[in-house]
Amino acid sequence: MSVAEPLGRVVGLGWLFESSRNLSHIRLRLAKLSVAICLFWPFFNANYFFNATFETNFLPIFVAVLLMPEVLWDDKRSLLLVLAVILMSAAIQPNGSGYLRLAIALIPLLFILNLHRRCIGRNEQLIDSNTAYAALLVFVAFCVVQYIHFNVVAIVPEWVTQFLQTVIPRYMAAPYDDSGIRGVQGWASEPAGAALMCFGFAIVIIQQEPGKRTSVLFLFALLTVLNKSIYCLLFLAFLGFVHLTNLKRIRYATIFLVLILPIGARYLSTSARVNEFRESTAQYGLDETSNRELQRLAQIILPVTSFPKLYTPLTLFDITQIEPIGLFPLLVGYGSVLGLIVYYRLAFQSLRIRDASSWPMALCGIFVLSFLAPPNFVPSIVGFVYALNPKHQSQGL
Repeated sequence: MSVAEPLGRVVGLGWLFESSRNLSHIRLRLAKLSVAICLFWPFFNANYFFNATFETNFLPIFVAVLLMPEVLWDDKRSLLLVLAVILMSAAIQPNGSGYLRLAIALIPLLFILNLHRRCIGRNEQLIDSNTAYAALLVFVAFCVVQYIHFNVVAIVPEWVTQFLQTVIPRYMAAPYDDSGIRGVQGWASEPAGAALMCFGFAIVIIQQEPGKRTSVLFLFALLTVLNKSIYCLLFLAFLGFVHLTNLKRIRYATIFLVLILPIGARYLSTSARVNEFRESTAQYGLDETSNRELQRLAQIILPVTSFPKLYTPLTLFDITQIEPIGLFPLLVGYGSVLGLIVYYRLAFQSLRIRDASSWPMALCGIFVLSFLAPPNFVPSIVGFVYALNPKHQSQGL
């Protein structure tokens, strides 16, 4: 309590301080709500308002920043480094989009990191585990409904499909391609986005309630069968690795391996999605400029190989610009040496791996945000901060 507060009560201004506390509480709740909206519904078609189709999952975070700008100042050094790398990129490439991409990635990341710390200080959770578990259940259930709708009998009402097509960019009202290789997408913009979103849910749940690891792993395995994306398969392997390292008895770990490895091998050998990737590689080789299947790899490799010069986006097949994906390629590509410093500060100094409740989960969270997810994708940011939860915060508060 400040010295001014009791003095204010003496002179009859106690109501002012009480109102101030209530306002701070409301702003915090609204900021947490903004993060929750971005986590549970991170895809929105801006063409509905702005006559341009792009994903605006980061915009509610900037609303939260306007509500609580002081949260950014909780880590002044990181904020100054973030502003410096944005300004440097803008000064060197004023006509490029690099500085804007840095801003819409780094400001939400720093804000969510600091907001998570504030919640820990108040003995609260940024995202409730029960809500995240319910969201994972609903998402997987909707994927089951979609699978039945596409492959067995039409059961999804037309108005639901039209709504999703209007609101979600690139939403498909039919199987994701003619051969059905890529599976269903839930309410995500594509199967890979669905995998990233549900992986964020999974981390939030497991870090707060470790007893739900098995049920989360089962739900994610079911999602993988329906979703069919390589991302989903990779994240299932990550969750299996985390689950395996947390089994305290060697006997249980051995049983888990005996059960899961044959299932994974069978899936890899029969998956049409994996076979498509093999055929594409056999036909076009490992050249990311001629193999569409390696476009995501190009989004990682090309910005990094431009170091120490700032990256200039290349055009693939005369249509697609290769922009960096992942926090590390973004900062190295558009931030050079200063970007490396910012990356180290945010990924390894803000929350330390050695203090994390689960080092396998911490490594998975860092890897996904650094190389696999769009750096402004809020579910991956939330998954990152929860993956690095300190030991004493691993359980629900």
